[in-house]
Amino acid sequence: MSDTSIRPLSPELLEAPTEGRNLAPGALAAQLGGEPTLLVFLRHFG
Repeated sequence: MSDTSIRPLSPELLEAPTEGRNLAPGALAAQLGGEPTLLVFLRHFG
């Protein structure tokens, strides 16, 4: 059985740098803003 509970992200993850198409430069926290946000992580096996 998987744990599907919603939990806050760690400060280390929020401070992680981000890069990619249509993303502003900076940390993950800057991408999310101040509002509650649903964040989904996708894994690519290719």
